[in-house]
Amino acid sequence: MVHVKIKSGASFDYFGNFALPAPTGSWSVRAIVATRGGAQVQALTTVLTPIVPALPTGENYSLSISAAAAQTAQWPLTRLLADLEFTDSAGAVIKSSTFGIDVERGIA
Repeated sequence: MVHVKIKSGASFDYFGNFALPAPTGSWSVRAIVATRGGAQVQALTTVLTPIVPALPTGENYSLSISAAAAQTAQWPLTRLLADLEFTDSAGAVIKSSTFGIDVERGIA
């Protein structure tokens, strides 16, 4: 499992490229952060953008996920879990592997 570290009260921004199958219509994405016990903490802001032409590696979409500093200040100081769920307009669903977000207290 991939782990990302963040300080409580800092802006959270993560970017990546993905290879998704040709959709029937268009793709959308949602990103949910939850505790290890399954309680939802927050839905992250997501922006999914087609890459045209696709990269030589086959990646054809760029994804940005984020949360404002005021939002992460409310996150518990622990390892949180997050998933991405891609859905096309015909109802096809692709789910990512779960990744961890380690929320730490800042010193300053």
